[in-house]
Amino acid sequence: MKRFLQDPKTTTLPNQAHGKPTNYQGEYLQPTNKVRQKASEAYRDTVLNARNVRASKFRRIVRAQS
Repeated sequence: MKRFLQDPKTTTLPNQAHGKPTNYQGEYLQPTNKVRQKASEAYRDTVLNARNVRASKFRRIVRAQS
């Protein structure tokens, strides 16, 4: 079971609505290493930054039209 928990393919699944990654049995995964945690943080920062850029672009367009 331990090896299964550390399999990276099981850490990102569509059933993450509750915000915690689970394996296929629905057991919560512990972050097994710092590298994966850093990677997910970097990914989240990238996504949030892209979202903010899009939002600010939209706000500029709206401001220009008014």
